[in-house]
Amino acid sequence: MSRTIIFSLITLFFGLIIGLNLKATPSAKFEISEPFPSIIAGSKAIDMHFSKLAERITTLENLLNIEISKRETLTIKLASMQKQLINQASTTINPQVLKKEDPEVTLDAINTTQTIPSNVTRTAKEVLASIGIDESVADTIKKREEQQELDQLYLRNQATREGWLGTEKYFEKAQKLTNGNNFYRDELGDHKYDRYLYESGQFNRVSVKNVISGSPAAIVGIEPGDVIYSYNNTRLFSWMELTSLTSQGTADELVSMEIHRGQQVIDVYIARGPLGVRLIGTRINPS
Repeated sequence: MSRTIIFSLITLFFGLIIGLNLKATPSAKFEISEPFPSIIAGSKAIDMHFSKLAERITTLENLLNIEISKRETLTIKLASMQKQLINQASTTINPQVLKKEDPEVTLDAINTTQTIPSNVTRTAKEVLASIGIDESVADTIKKREEQQELDQLYLRNQATREGWLGTEKYFEKAQKLTNGNNFYRDELGDHKYDRYLYESGQFNRVSVKNVISGSPAAIVGIEPGDVIYSYNNTRLFSWMELTSLTSQGTADELVSMEIHRGQQVIDVYIARGPLGVRLIGTRINPS
């Protein structure tokens, strides 16, 4: 009898424990699986804050890119205008403002109001054909110009994607794409290029307007009106070419210069560096 009672009590005891566990389990699971309401609210507030902050950053980046783009557009327009002033027909080259306190600018700067005659309205291809240049050569020049333009577009795209558009890095790379790229001179050679410049109404000679007393140019006998035909055995067609050449090589090394004075040809040697002259572009019939 006592064994039966004991067994019954044990069975009832375990039954009560199992029943309590079954009732407690759903409640325990519910409490553990759900976060506290305050945590939920705080998390949402943080998310909203960072979302608004990200939107503001994106807006600022877009505004910055717009300003950079405007700056680059103005730079390109300025470069285009400068190129037109020197290379296009029917263009007047205005005198540059020369700073007296800057001897490098004063000594070797263009200073001219001469107007390039507008006696031609032909395209570059038509001018090339008129001086006997094969159409295939003209096409090659055009392709090289278009390739350069395409390279500039790719550079801009890369700079935009990588975030350095409008920076010094961008302008240095853009300048490298254009520096030294005279497609016409490369393809035509000096003689035909000279004729092309003249026939298209562009300057093809560098003339001396005046000479600074005591300057290297004055010492070797250069006079106003002289045409500087070549420098260090390199033909000259623009004052920019001469300015570039005087800044290359070793300073003060002797280099040759061919001077045309009327029908007279004069060879001189001069120290590489500033000449001490003011230069003007002029047109002379190569023939």
